Amino acid sequence: MDNITTVFWALMTISAIGVIAFVATLATWGTQFFAANRPVRKERRESIPAYYGRLATAH
Repeated sequence: MDNITTVFWALMTISAIGVIAFVATLATWGTQFFAANRPVRKERRESIPAYYGRLATAH
């Protein structure tokens, strides 16, 4: 029974690390996306909802 508990906690730890890495990757990509689009949005003097709303509906 002790081996099952050890395996369970090992798998849960690995899964938690994977989820944390995935969330960190998404946060990095999101930050890069918004940072790359900020100069264009500022140049056009658009609000955040207007700019990203237009960007989303254009695709």
